[in-house]
Amino acid sequence: MSATIVTVAALVGAIVALLIVWSAWRWRHLYRAVGAFECHLRLRGAKKTGWRRGVARYDRDALDWYSGLGFRMRPKHRLNRQTVEAGSLRWPDEAEKSLLFDGQQIVPLDDRRRGVTVAELALSAPGMTAFTSWMEAAAPGMGRYGRTGGETAV
Repeated sequence: MSATIVTVAALVGAIVALLIVWSAWRWRHLYRAVGAFECHLRLRGAKKTGWRRGVARYDRDALDWYSGLGFRMRPKHRLNRQTVEAGSLRWPDEAEKSLLFDGQQIVPLDDRRRGVTVAELALSAPGMTAFTSWMEAAAPGMGRYGRTGGETAV
């Protein structure tokens, strides 16, 4: 009986250790990818305390967000550059300050078609600069201003 308990305890310990190693490797792999940065995400309708820490990564046409606490290698959320528009920056309020990193600013992401905020990102100053550059660097017809290839910017 005691040998079975020791075997089960060793197996559970090995599984827990494997999950910890996998999680650490995953975080490092995601964070070291080109175009990756650490940020917080809050989806529409979430409470003020609904901020989730993770890693976002720029793709050609979307921003992929990966949960900081997870095991999946696929993004948990994908924000398409064609349908999302950055709103006005704001600083965290008192309830949010304890949940976010110092110096992070919040940018709402609005759905262009429906005119509602679908999510908010909390980013550091360098992250915010990179994010706005990425949003504005879209191919013709996809950018912030919705131009097509033949139009001239005013």
